[in-house]
Amino acid sequence: MSLSALAPIHKSLTLDCNVEDAFRRFTDGLSTWWPLTTHSVIGEDTEWIGFTEGRLIERSRSGAEAIWGDVLVWESPHRVALTWHPGHPDSEATEVEVQFAPSDEGTSVEFEHRGWERIGERGAEERQNHDEAWETVLALYARSGM
Repeated sequence: MSLSALAPIHKSLTLDCNVEDAFRRFTDGLSTWWPLTTHSVIGEDTEWIGFTEGRLIERSRSGAEAIWGDVLVWESPHRVALTWHPGHPDSEATEVEVQFAPSDEGTSVEFEHRGWERIGERGAEERQNHDEAWETVLALYARSGM
């Protein structure tokens, strides 16, 4: 499979809450459900992860910061998109986009992670690793509450 043919990762879930709460839980509440003990750049000293000043940042108790990405779109409460490069240079950034829409059951959340060709030869492996990791992470998001 050529790098240009690497398909985006797509995940869909439904939350039993309104669109505003789903968006707020994903953005403002990120640090309450993100599994920092297993999905972190800084490691065990990590205290917080969240959106601030147009970026997604991980922060340690000692004040060190790791930039995970830059916000590309912030259309509260319907859509957020950002570059994604935790632990890697900006030049290897992929993109994550999350859309929130009302549904009969509450809120439909559509997740896409794309741009694997930007990271070169590691693209296929990184895509596979992220596909599995997003299952875990988004399940935590779906079970979280604020």
